[in-house]
Amino acid sequence: MAGPPNKAVGESFRGKRRQPNMSAKTTSRHSAVAKNRPLGTDESFSGGSAALPSSSLPQGRMRSASTSRLLLAACLVYTLSVLSGGCAHIQRLLGSLFDRPTLHFQAANVRDLSLGGLTLDLIWKVENPNDVALRLDKLSYAFDIDGRRLTSGVQPKGIEMAARSSSSVSLPFEVRFVDLAGSVLSLLQRDEIDWKAEGSMGFETPAGMLNLPFSREGSTSLPSLPEVELAGASVSNLSLSGVTFNIELGLHNPNAFPVPLDGLSYALRVAGQDVASGNARPPRLEANRHASFSIPVRLSFAETGQAVYHAIQSGSADVGIRGELASGPLDLPLDLSRRVNLR
Repeated sequence: MAGPPNKAVGESFRGKRRQPNMSAKTTSRHSAVAKNRPLGTDESFSGGSAALPSSSLPQGRMRSASTSRLLLAACLVYTLSVLSGGCAHIQRLLGSLFDRPTLHFQAANVRDLSLGGLTLDLIWKVENPNDVALRLDKLSYAFDIDGRRLTSGVQPKGIEMAARSSSSVSLPFEVRFVDLAGSVLSLLQRDEIDWKAEGSMGFETPAGMLNLPFSREGSTSLPSLPEVELAGASVSNLSLSGVTFNIELGLHNPNAFPVPLDGLSYALRVAGQDVASGNARPPRLEANRHASFSIPVRLSFAETGQAVYHAIQSGSADVGIRGELASGPLDLPLDLSRRVNLR
C-alpha cells in the first residue's frame, strides 16, 4: 500500500497555490512571446508592454499596416504645411480653383448736357465665370479732361455679381465747364473735349481681394452756343414827341437739349447814336428750334435828336445792339449791327 504523500511536497504545492508566481501570470497573458522561455529570463517586456517580433504577423498584414502609416504621415505633413502657411496658403489653394473675372468697356453716354456742363457715364461689363457670387467692394478711379486731372478717389460700391453671369458697372463723371477753362465761352467754341478714365475695381472673392484694372480714353462733343441774329427793326406809335422802336432778334438752338435764357442786357444804337439801354427777358429755346424775340424801345425825339427822326423819314437806318445774353453760368456777348428797312 502506498504511503501518505510527502508532507513537504504537499506543503510546497499548497504554498504555490496560495501564492501564485507573478512571472507566471504575466507569462500567461503573453504566452505568444514567452513560450518555451525559462521564467526570470524574459527580455521582451518593458514597462508592462510587449514588443512584438516581426515574425509574429503575416506578411500581407505587415504591408497593409506599413501603407496606412505612410498615408497617415503624409496627411500629417500636409496638414502641418497648411497650418504653417496660414491664410496665404489657403488663399493660394482657392485661387488655383478660381477663374479670373473679365472686364469689358461697353459705352460712354452723355447726359444732363447744358451750356454749364455735362455728366459722362462710362459703362463696363463684368463677367463672372465662377459658380460663386462676387462682390464689388472697392472702386478707385482717376478722370482727366484734356490731359488735366479733374477728379480722383476711392469709393465703396457694394454691388453683388451673381454666379456665372454678367453685370454692368457705371461710372458717372460730372464735368463743369467752368472748372476746365478760365472762359466757358472760349471752351464752347471748340467742337469736343478729350477724356481719359483709369483705375481698378476690387472684388471680394473666396481667394481674397481681386483687383481688375481698367483704362479708357475718348472724346465727347461739346454743346454749341445759341445763335443770335439781328433780324430787323420796325417803328410804331410814331408821334411828334417820339417813336417806339422794335428790335427783332432771331434765336436758334442747334443742340439736342433745351437752352434756358435768363436775360438780355443791351444797349441800342440807331444811325450811329446811342439811344437807349435796358434789360429784356428772352424766351426759352427748345431743342433744335428757332425762335424770334422782339424788344420794344420807346424813344424820345427830344433826347435822341434829329438823327433818329431823319432815319425814320428815310425808311432805313443803321441799327446796332450790344450786350450779354445770360444762360446759366454763361454770359454770351452780343455785338450785332446791320442796315434795316424800317417798316
